[in-house]
Amino acid sequence: PSSPVAVGSAMDGVNGFDELDGAHGVATFVIGTSTYAIAAGYTGDGVQLIDVSDPSNPVAVGSATDGVGGFDKLKRAFGVDTFAIDASTHAIVASSGDDGVQLMHILDVLSP
Repeated sequence: PSSPVAVGSAMDGVNGFDELDGAHGVATFVIGTSTYAIAAGYTGDGVQLIDVSDPSNPVAVGSATDGVGGFDKLKRAFGVDTFAIDASTHAIVASSGDDGVQLMHILDVLSP
């Protein structure tokens, strides 16, 4: 802990990352043998799903944007957490622009 080492990074607008603008909160979770992160994009009004199973090569695997696909509470997303119900992984995202929270089933966002 006294000597962290940079192993990877991701940036909005590069390599399929489209919802990291104003990244403001991150949570991690595991599905099967893969480890993922979900990041709230405050300025981008959405969330980015990232496969971080290989920390040196984070991969954009999905995203959700306010006003698209039934997501209506992601404007100025700033905090995110994940939780499981039975065998299903979900996320809850706080939205300061919509004065609410958005709940989502993670596989719905990861699926093409």
